[in-house]
Amino acid sequence: MSRLAITTIVFSLFLTSCSWDPNGAKAQEKWLSQKNEEKQAYDKQVEESQKSRLQIQREEKSQFEVSHPEVIVDGVGNELTSKGAESLRDAYNSIPFVTRYPGTTDPNKVYTYVGDYKLNLQLVNTSVLSQIADCKRISAYADVDINRTCFNQIGNDLSLFASVIKDKNITGIAKKAALRDSTYGTKIDFGHAARLAKMHATLCQKQGGKGFVKMSTVAVPCGSSGDVINYRSAGKMGLIN
Repeated sequence: MSRLAITTIVFSLFLTSCSWDPNGAKAQEKWLSQKNEEKQAYDKQVEESQKSRLQIQREEKSQFEVSHPEVIVDGVGNELTSKGAESLRDAYNSIPFVTRYPGTTDPNKVYTYVGDYKLNLQLVNTSVLSQIADCKRISAYADVDINRTCFNQIGNDLSLFASVIKDKNITGIAKKAALRDSTYGTKIDFGHAARLAKMHATLCQKQGGKGFVKMSTVAVPCGSSGDVINYRSAGKMGLIN
C-alpha cells in the first residue's frame, strides 16, 4: 500500500471519529438549543408562578372584601371646630367617605370613589393643609388678612368637587381623568378638577355623547369606557378639534 493511500485512510478515520466539526459549530448549536429550552422552561415557570400568585391575591382580596364590607363614614369634618372653618367643615361632611375598618382613625383607610379610583382621606387632608399654608403665606406677604376669604374658597372648591363625584351624569372615567389632571405632586386643586369634569360633561352633551373632549393634558372619551389619551396625540389622530 502506498504512503499516500495509508495517509488518506488515516485522515478519513480521523475525520469520521471527530464528525468533521472543525469550528465546533454543531456543539455550539446544541448548547444554544439546550440553553434556549432551559430559558423557555424557566420563563414558563415564572409565568405560572406569577399567575398563581395573582390568583391567590385576587382570592384574598375577594375574601377580605366579603368579610369587611364598606361602611359609610359620617362627620369627617366635625373635627374642624375653629372659627372660620365652617365652609371647610361642611365640604368635608359632603364627601361620601367609606371604609372597610369601622372606627378607624387612620386616614389612609378612609376613602371616597372618584370613578373607580379610591381617593383616601390622607391625600385630601394633605392637599387642604397645603392650600391653607399657601393662604397664610399670601396673607403674610401681602400684609393683608385674607385667611377667612381664602379658607372659604378652599371649602367652596372642595364642596364643588364633592358634588361632582356624586353626580351620576358625569362618567367615572371623566372624574378620574379630571382628578389626575388637577394633581400636582401631593397637592390636588379640587376646584379645577370639579370644573374640568363638569366641562367634559357639558361638551360631550353638545357632541351627542360621542368623540373626545380635551381637558388640561389629556383627551377623555365621552363614553363610560375607552382610553384616556394625551391631548397632543389625540389631536394628531383627529380625535379632537
